[in-house]
Amino acid sequence: MKGAKLRAYPDQIIPNSFTYKNAKGEFELSGYVGKFVNNLARKINATPVFPHITDSSTVFFREVMLAVGNGSYDIGVTLSTPENFIELGLHAYPFEIIKWLPMLPLLKDLDTSEVFFYMSSTEIILSLFILFLIYSILLTTNEVFYKSLKEFNIINFIFNEKGICGILGTSFNMHQRPLLNLRILYMSIFLTGLVFSSMYGAHLNTFFTQPLPAKQIKSFDDLLESPVKIMMAEQEVHVFDVNPGEYFWPKYHKGFKVVATYQEFIATRDSLNTSYGYPVISVYWPMLKERQSLFTKKLFHIVDSMYFVPFSLFSVPLQENSIYKEYVDEYISKVQDSGLLRHWIASTFLDLVKLGKMSYKDLSKQHEVTALKIKDFIWLCECK
Repeated sequence: MKGAKLRAYPDQIIPNSFTYKNAKGEFELSGYVGKFVNNLARKINATPVFPHITDSSTVFFREVMLAVGNGSYDIGVTLSTPENFIELGLHAYPFEIIKWLPMLPLLKDLDTSEVFFYMSSTEIILSLFILFLIYSILLTTNEVFYKSLKEFNIINFIFNEKGICGILGTSFNMHQRPLLNLRILYMSIFLTGLVFSSMYGAHLNTFFTQPLPAKQIKSFDDLLESPVKIMMAEQEVHVFDVNPGEYFWPKYHKGFKVVATYQEFIATRDSLNTSYGYPVISVYWPMLKERQSLFTKKLFHIVDSMYFVPFSLFSVPLQENSIYKEYVDEYISKVQDSGLLRHWIASTFLDLVKLGKMSYKDLSKQHEVTALKIKDFIWLCECK
């Protein structure tokens, strides 16, 4: 091409492509798709230029594809997928098979006040009630050996205060000279109270020092019941007309927060704001996972069974009947066969760290062990 200009349009979306200024103040291109375009230009002896690029504002990939399709650019430094037969002519040979899935925030551990509620679960309360009822009946039945029938109270069959005091590990009045059967009953009550008090105390000490993890989102049905919503750009919603099915969006749309601009979505996602979940591609998630590797506590995770698109063929946008198509198709095949694509993805992460676009700074909140406060007893107050 004798150094001819190759007009490229980067989408400025990590990890696809991003531009930065070198020491000379000139724009340079990086990202794993950006590295592909750079090496392609060297191979065909062309010079990549970026007309109208003045900042690092992100551009939705379909806007890049349409700009290339109308002849404003020669090649799009992004990955897009054709949505109809006509758009097939605006793409090169498939570049990457990509999975589109939600990245979900790990829900925070239970608060101290919620620990009391967890310890007072239905199973525990029911078990205590059954034990209390059994001991009330046995204690009241044994009273017949010490009192006359006139002093006998039928209410004690249901509610005998000695039973509840013993189970809770507190003292109660006992007969001075109990018979053998009553001695055995007292010992059973004391043992129950000891086991319950010790177990309850041990659980509280454990949960106060190492809080219980909250129940995490494992499906889209869980998403609807959780306080978390998945943020996505309005431009992406149309994907749900095809994938993962026509009934998906009407059923689960309440679990999503749609923002007007793609730039707002990208900025919020890349800041690792845990207020929302975010759609990510399978190429980007390993980078985010590596970024969290030095965090005290992970902020996000993915669920293998949750995805929007299980796989989709993405490619580089080109002009229709582009003179570069034969070269691009051939080079894509060689890049895939040689393993260069995996190398560029790995080196892109290093470039992001070097340029300060991705940091290892710990964004997780440290768990602090503090003394109990009045608000921690909210569940106990409500139970009373």
